[in-house]
Amino acid sequence: MSHTTHLQEAGVWALRVGCAAVVLQAAIGIIVSPQKTRLKFSGYTISNVVTNLIAIIGTPIALALFIDSVKMAMALSAACSVFYLAWAFLISVRLQHVLYKCSQSSSPRY
Repeated sequence: MSHTTHLQEAGVWALRVGCAAVVLQAAIGIIVSPQKTRLKFSGYTISNVVTNLIAIIGTPIALALFIDSVKMAMALSAACSVFYLAWAFLISVRLQHVLYKCSQSSSPRY
């Protein structure tokens, strides 16, 4: 009976962390929109591919190595989302200066 309860608790925890990862992915979509607008795909592509590869390669390893494998797999997914969010935020902050500079130079003078 306790084994079933442990699996249920792990499943609920993993579902909550997975939902948090989805919310982080939505926030990333908002943050990277200036990169897509200015067609700065190099930083976006690198951050997207690296974090997805870590999640794809790390999930089976976490499932195989750890006792609470579901929790570890979801924690890895959430950690990749946090890393992607931080990376996208840094790239967007760097790009904001360029966007501001372009908007100032192309504004019409009356």
